[in-house]
Amino acid sequence: MITAIIFGSILLVLSYFFIILLYLRQNRLIEMEQKQQKVLKEMEDVISSYLEEMKSENERLILKLKSDHTMNQQQAPYMDTNSEANHTVALEKSHLAPEIAPVSSVPLSKAKKAYQQTADEQTNVESDPLKKDHIEDPFIRQVLFLHAKGLPPERIAQVLNKGTTEIELLLKFRQKQN
Repeated sequence: MITAIIFGSILLVLSYFFIILLYLRQNRLIEMEQKQQKVLKEMEDVISSYLEEMKSENERLILKLKSDHTMNQQQAPYMDTNSEANHTVALEKSHLAPEIAPVSSVPLSKAKKAYQQTADEQTNVESDPLKKDHIEDPFIRQVLFLHAKGLPPERIAQVLNKGTTEIELLLKFRQKQN
Protein backbone atom coordinates (compact mmCIF):
# COMPACT_ATOMS: atom_id res chain seq x y z
CA MET A 1 0.00 0.00 0.00
CA ILE A 2 2.84 2.40 0.77
CA THR A 3 4.35 1.72 -2.63
CA ALA A 4 1.04 2.58 -4.27
CA ILE A 5 0.90 5.89 -2.33
CA ILE A 6 4.53 6.67 -3.26
CA PHE A 7 3.89 5.67 -6.86
CA GLY A 8 0.70 7.81 -6.97
CA SER A 9 2.43 10.82 -5.44
CA ILE A 10 5.31 10.51 -7.95
CA LEU A 11 2.78 10.39 -10.81
CA LEU A 12 0.99 13.39 -9.33
CA VAL A 13 4.24 15.41 -9.10
CA LEU A 14 5.18 14.41 -12.67
CA SER A 15 1.74 15.38 -13.96
CA TYR A 16 1.99 18.79 -12.20
CA PHE A 17 5.49 19.23 -13.71
CA PHE A 18 4.25 18.49 -17.24
CA ILE A 19 1.20 20.71 -16.79
CA ILE A 20 3.42 23.61 -15.70
CA LEU A 21 5.82 22.93 -18.60
CA LEU A 22 2.95 22.96 -21.14
CA TYR A 23 1.53 26.12 -19.59
CA LEU A 24 4.90 27.91 -19.93
CA ARG A 25 5.26 26.85 -23.57
CA GLN A 26 1.74 28.01 -24.34
CA ASN A 27 2.47 31.39 -22.75
CA ARG A 28 5.68 31.76 -24.81
CA LEU A 29 3.74 30.96 -27.97
CA ILE A 30 1.07 33.54 -27.11
CA GLU A 31 3.75 36.16 -26.36
CA MET A 32 5.47 35.41 -29.68
CA GLU A 33 2.19 35.83 -31.57
CA GLN A 34 1.59 39.15 -29.84
CA LYS A 35 5.10 40.34 -30.74
CA GLN A 36 4.58 39.31 -34.36
CA GLN A 37 1.25 41.14 -34.50
CA LYS A 38 2.92 44.23 -33.04
CA VAL A 39 5.76 44.06 -35.59
CA LEU A 40 3.24 43.53 -38.39
CA LYS A 41 1.26 46.57 -37.29
CA GLU A 42 4.44 48.67 -37.13
CA MET A 43 5.45 47.53 -40.61
CA GLU A 44 2.01 48.41 -41.96
CA ASP A 45 2.27 51.84 -40.37
CA VAL A 46 5.71 52.44 -41.86
CA ILE A 47 4.62 51.31 -45.31
CA SER A 48 1.45 53.41 -45.20
CA SER A 49 3.41 56.50 -44.12
CA TYR A 50 5.93 55.84 -46.91
CA LEU A 51 3.11 55.55 -49.44
CA GLU A 52 1.55 58.76 -48.19
CA GLU A 53 4.89 60.53 -48.51
CA MET A 54 5.36 59.19 -52.04
CA LYS A 55 1.84 60.26 -52.94
CA SER A 56 2.45 63.80 -51.72
CA GLU A 57 5.77 63.99 -53.57
CA ASN A 58 4.12 62.76 -56.77
CA GLU A 59 1.39 65.36 -56.41
CA ARG A 60 4.00 68.11 -55.92
CA LEU A 61 5.89 66.86 -58.98
CA ILE A 62 2.75 66.86 -61.10
CA LEU A 63 1.93 70.40 -59.98
CA LYS A 64 5.50 71.52 -60.71
CA LEU A 65 5.44 69.94 -64.17
CA LYS A 66 2.08 71.50 -64.95
CA SER A 67 3.25 74.93 -63.82
CA ASP A 68 6.48 74.61 -65.84
CA HIS A 69 4.50 73.50 -68.88
CA THR A 70 2.06 76.41 -68.63
CA MET A 71 4.93 78.83 -68.04
CA ASN A 72 6.73 77.50 -71.14
CA GLN A 73 3.54 77.88 -73.19
CA GLN A 74 3.08 81.43 -71.96
CA GLN A 75 6.70 82.35 -72.77
CA ALA A 76 6.67 80.69 -76.20
CA PRO A 77 5.22 83.68 -78.12
CA TYR A 78 7.93 85.98 -76.73
CA MET A 79 10.89 83.80 -77.77
CA ASP A 80 12.99 84.59 -80.80
CA THR A 81 12.64 81.44 -82.91
CA ASN A 82 15.62 82.27 -85.17
CA SER A 83 18.12 82.59 -82.35
CA GLU A 84 20.48 79.63 -82.01
CA ALA A 85 20.73 80.29 -78.29
CA ASN A 86 17.09 79.27 -77.94
CA HIS A 87 17.73 75.98 -79.76
CA THR A 88 19.90 74.28 -77.16
CA VAL A 89 20.00 70.86 -75.65
CA ALA A 90 20.35 71.27 -71.88
CA LEU A 91 19.50 69.76 -68.55
CA GLU A 92 18.12 72.32 -66.17
CA LYS A 93 18.83 71.95 -62.50
CA SER A 94 15.57 71.90 -60.61
CA HIS A 95 14.73 72.02 -56.92
CA LEU A 96 13.24 68.52 -57.23
CA ALA A 97 16.56 66.93 -58.15
CA PRO A 98 19.36 68.95 -56.56
CA GLU A 99 21.83 66.06 -56.71
CA ILE A 100 21.92 66.19 -60.54
CA ALA A 101 24.63 68.46 -61.80
CA PRO A 102 23.63 70.75 -64.67
CA VAL A 103 24.99 69.90 -68.09
CA SER A 104 26.33 72.72 -70.15
CA SER A 105 24.15 73.82 -73.04
CA VAL A 106 25.03 72.57 -76.49
CA PRO A 107 23.69 74.37 -79.56
CA LEU A 108 21.31 72.29 -81.65
CA SER A 109 23.50 72.66 -84.73
CA LYS A 110 26.47 71.11 -82.90
CA ALA A 111 24.29 68.28 -81.63
CA LYS A 112 23.02 67.64 -85.17
CA LYS A 113 26.59 67.67 -86.49
CA ALA A 114 27.76 65.17 -83.87
CA TYR A 115 24.75 62.95 -84.58
CA GLN A 116 25.46 63.11 -88.32
CA GLN A 117 29.11 62.15 -87.75
CA THR A 118 28.03 59.19 -85.64
CA ALA A 119 25.55 58.12 -88.31
CA ASP A 120 28.23 58.47 -91.01
CA GLU A 121 30.64 56.33 -88.99
CA GLN A 122 27.93 53.68 -88.58
CA THR A 123 27.24 53.61 -92.33
CA ASN A 124 30.98 53.31 -93.00
CA VAL A 125 31.07 50.20 -90.80
CA GLU A 126 28.01 48.78 -92.54
CA SER A 127 29.12 49.54 -96.10
CA ASP A 128 31.64 46.98 -97.19
CA PRO A 129 33.45 45.92 -100.35
CA LEU A 130 32.04 42.39 -99.95
CA LYS A 131 28.82 43.19 -101.83
CA LYS A 132 29.90 40.84 -104.61
CA ASP A 133 28.78 37.94 -102.37
CA HIS A 134 25.23 39.40 -102.26
CA ILE A 135 24.92 38.88 -98.51
CA GLU A 136 21.52 40.12 -97.37
CA ASP A 137 22.01 39.77 -93.60
CA PRO A 138 23.56 43.04 -92.33
CA PHE A 139 25.03 41.28 -89.30
CA ILE A 140 26.98 38.82 -91.48
CA ARG A 141 28.06 41.67 -93.74
CA GLN A 142 29.39 43.59 -90.74
CA VAL A 143 31.26 40.55 -89.43
CA LEU A 144 32.84 39.85 -92.81
CA PHE A 145 33.72 43.51 -93.32
CA LEU A 146 35.43 43.78 -89.94
CA HIS A 147 37.21 40.45 -90.54
CA ALA A 148 38.40 41.73 -93.94
CA LYS A 149 39.79 44.79 -92.14
CA GLY A 150 41.94 42.41 -90.09
CA LEU A 151 40.12 42.50 -86.77
CA PRO A 152 40.35 39.30 -84.68
CA PRO A 153 37.09 37.49 -83.80
CA GLU A 154 37.32 38.64 -80.16
CA ARG A 155 37.39 42.31 -81.20
CA ILE A 156 34.57 41.79 -83.74
CA ALA A 157 32.45 40.21 -81.00
CA GLN A 158 33.18 43.14 -78.72
CA VAL A 159 32.29 45.74 -81.38
CA LEU A 160 29.02 44.01 -82.34
CA ASN A 161 28.07 43.00 -78.78
CA LYS A 162 27.94 39.31 -79.67
CA GLY A 163 29.62 36.21 -78.33
CA THR A 164 33.14 35.34 -79.46
CA THR A 165 32.10 31.75 -80.20
CA GLU A 166 29.25 32.97 -82.40
CA ILE A 167 31.64 35.11 -84.47
CA GLU A 168 34.22 32.31 -84.75
CA LEU A 169 31.59 29.81 -85.90
CA LEU A 170 30.17 32.26 -88.44
CA LEU A 171 33.65 32.87 -89.89
CA LYS A 172 34.41 29.12 -90.02
CA PHE A 173 31.16 28.36 -91.82
CA ARG A 174 31.80 31.19 -94.31
CA GLN A 175 35.30 29.86 -95.01
CA LYS A 176 33.91 26.37 -95.67
CA GLN A 177 31.33 27.81 -98.11
CA ASN A 178 34.04 29.65 -100.06
